Amino acid sequence: TVSTLAIRNSEESGEENVNRANTVLVCLSASKSNQKVIRSAAQMARAFHAELLGMIVENGQLIHEDDEDDLDQFRENIALVEKLGGEVITVYGDNVATSIHEYARVSGITKIVIGRSMNKGSRLMKTTIVDQLIQLGPDIDLYIIPDQADQPSKRRKATFEPFNLQDTSITLLILILCTLISWLFESLHYTLDNIITVYIFGVLLNAMITKGRLMSAFSAVSSVLLFNFLFVEPKYSFTVHQRGYPITLLIMFVAAMATSTLTKRLKEQGSAAIKKTYRTEILLETSQKLQQAKSETEILKGMTRQIQKLLDRPVCLFVANNQTLEKPLVISQDMNFEALSVDDTEMGVATWVYQNGKRAGNGTSTLSASRYLYLAVRGKAVVYAVVGIEMIGQRPLDVLEKNVLMAIISEGEIAMENEVTARKNHDIALQMQQEQTRSNLLRSISHDLRTPLTAISGNAMMLIDQAPKLSDPEKLRIYQQIDEDSGWLMGLVENLLAITRLDEPQLNLNFQPEVLDEIIVEALKHVSREVSQHQMVTDFNDKVFIVEVESRLMVQLFVNLMNNAIKYTPEGSTILIAIHQQGSDVLIEVIDNGPGLSDMAKDHVFDLFYTEAGTSSDSRRGMGIGLALCKSIVEIHGGTIGVRDHQPHGSDFFVTLPIKEVFEFEDHDNPGD
Repeated sequence: TVSTLAIRNSEESGEENVNRANTVLVCLSASKSNQKVIRSAAQMARAFHAELLGMIVENGQLIHEDDEDDLDQFRENIALVEKLGGEVITVYGDNVATSIHEYARVSGITKIVIGRSMNKGSRLMKTTIVDQLIQLGPDIDLYIIPDQADQPSKRRKATFEPFNLQDTSITLLILILCTLISWLFESLHYTLDNIITVYIFGVLLNAMITKGRLMSAFSAVSSVLLFNFLFVEPKYSFTVHQRGYPITLLIMFVAAMATSTLTKRLKEQGSAAIKKTYRTEILLETSQKLQQAKSETEILKGMTRQIQKLLDRPVCLFVANNQTLEKPLVISQDMNFEALSVDDTEMGVATWVYQNGKRAGNGTSTLSASRYLYLAVRGKAVVYAVVGIEMIGQRPLDVLEKNVLMAIISEGEIAMENEVTARKNHDIALQMQQEQTRSNLLRSISHDLRTPLTAISGNAMMLIDQAPKLSDPEKLRIYQQIDEDSGWLMGLVENLLAITRLDEPQLNLNFQPEVLDEIIVEALKHVSREVSQHQMVTDFNDKVFIVEVESRLMVQLFVNLMNNAIKYTPEGSTILIAIHQQGSDVLIEVIDNGPGLSDMAKDHVFDLFYTEAGTSSDSRRGMGIGLALCKSIVEIHGGTIGVRDHQPHGSDFFVTLPIKEVFEFEDHDNPGD
């Protein structure tokens, strides 16, 4: 939240937004001797181990914007508060004492330091700010510092508003219209009270339209004079014969001036409220946009865009990379970022900010000759970037702009911290997953390789020791067992090598147009020898489909699907391999009439290492990697893979691949039928 909104926010939320109980509040002014008050408040804050807070009351006549010397001194006083480790806030109000007390009340502040030069009250009421603060908050500790000792009083130079032809024309036009309307009222025999109301309304309208106060005062005086000259007897003279009319004219003048003054004040407060609302909206918008950013670079660029939107001046961004700052980026007219050329001096200042994590450049006491004001975007132990705000040829930043600016940078820092933390957590989770996968792989390999290797070793030892005693049929059976176990091991090793290859970050595949029928025919040559116990049927339709694939991986895909059907269907069952066109894709189905899969198995059958009810998903002794490999191969080729029930029973494993070309023939051989 922005501290300048503390009073309004506290009223809206039950006075629970701001809590500055352990804070020393010092009132800021444009006086040079106000620095003594600031230093005294800083010493008090250190003594009480409290925070230092500087307050500016706008529209309370503590700031004289018509005096350039006052503005310069006022900026120096603000910089002193920040140098002493304090924070500066701005509140808005017509009465200084009321604004100070209201903020202290909602914030829980009990210690206020004020200078004697501010101890001025109303000339009519003869009350001072100190008296008003005591009356408003007797429970507040008020410390008065004589900040004008040994300093002669300064007489403020009289200032005059410049002549504005547009405002003058508007004022004269309103006076003429009011006079014409008053003549109309007089001709209709309306009373003079109605005519007075017309002129007061004209003064009010003039105050709303014109910019300066001079025309408002001129309108009030002219309205009284015109009313007296044109409508009060004797007419066309400034002489008044009736006894009560001087009082009437005086009241009319006071009412016109009061109305004009209040209207101007409301107009100024409305303008200030609009600026404050706009800056608050920028801050809220910043939070939303940074939360939606998907990378660290997007966060930094989004933050920079919001800063430029707030300040309406060039803002550059130095992104940190490998312990150094990259060349700066600046926002172009189309709101994109482009490279900015800066000299070695500016780059040196930005580098100093990056290395030290502190602000520097124009407007600070460090390297102040720079063109830009440089601010660090830092985390707990690292600086993520440096933001440069152009100051040469630009107006100085006001307090509210500085507060919102720092709030935007703080939002960026929080978003960067969250992004870095999320990335680290993701890397840790990925590493843990890889470690878990590696452990599962090693455990499965050690378990599943032991059985076939033991069988091969035992059969080999039997042939060595008992060969003369074994009959030819017994030897043939042992040979077949060794061959079967060796084939299973070779298939397992092929799957392991393939899935390891697919996990490589730099995977180079040779995609070539291939005839899909030929790939499936080639896969049929490499399926398990147990295929002889089943009936394999192919349905290739009357079309030849050309697909762009890596042929070796695609053969392995269909070998795994066919072997899966062979191993999970009883002897004598039928396995159908069908090819059909489905829009712009080709659909390949491997259908069996076995027992089928449960609903849970269909959801996880393509997961790595998944087995159902203690059995493997792709072999009698397998590790559950065959179908997971199939899924990876299909996704690399831009296709889809899935499984569904086949009626009346069985499973239908289907694959879709993008078609490159299609050739249609009237007579097409069915090689597997």
